[in-house]
Amino acid sequence: MLRRGPSQVTHIKQSLFSRPRQRTLVSTDSYTSCSSPLFLSTLLFTRFNLVVASLNTLLVYSTLSVLLHNCCQLLLKRLRIGDLLLP
Repeated sequence: MLRRGPSQVTHIKQSLFSRPRQRTLVSTDSYTSCSSPLFLSTLLFTRFNLVVASLNTLLVYSTLSVLLHNCCQLLLKRLRIGDLLLP
């Protein structure tokens, strides 16, 4: 016969008979909550992240376009040199 430990049975009983706690929202003045240091620092950090992400994207696309331009120039030069060598 299988025996279960007391901690397992207690854990099952607690989950069956426990009640969820009710959460209440405390509403404060919107001006004071928006001007709190935590809110402002979070807002500034979010704006900073957006600027960095935008600059990073711009840098990646500009780098890719420069690389593509250089590759095309090299290919065109090679084709011109090849065309000149072949009579």
